[in-house]
Amino acid sequence: ERTREFGLLRALGMKSGAVLGLMLCETVLLALVAMAVGWAIGGGAHLYFATYGLDLSAYFPEGLETAGMYMDPVIHTHLSLGRVLSLSGIVFGTTLLSGLYPAFKAAGISPVAALRT
Repeated sequence: ERTREFGLLRALGMKSGAVLGLMLCETVLLALVAMAVGWAIGGGAHLYFATYGLDLSAYFPEGLETAGMYMDPVIHTHLSLGRVLSLSGIVFGTTLLSGLYPAFKAAGISPVAALRT
């Protein structure tokens, strides 16, 4: 979608390494913003369910008993810092990997060919 933009930058004298760096910086910023939004939404949902729980008593009015074990019909969440950090690392790494192909493609674009599109 941004072929003409990168072609124009290259035609104005920007080196291919600078275009690659620009694309990777955009990818990192996008990943950080997405992670912050995800932390806010996910953290809010976790805080609610950790405090009030997910009430399944409408489906199991007397609780659930299986093999002699009783399960409370209200389920509370538990989240550890290690789990948050590992999942955040996976999301960040996946986002960076998905941005590598467009970054290399934008860096290798010919200014003349890009401006023709």
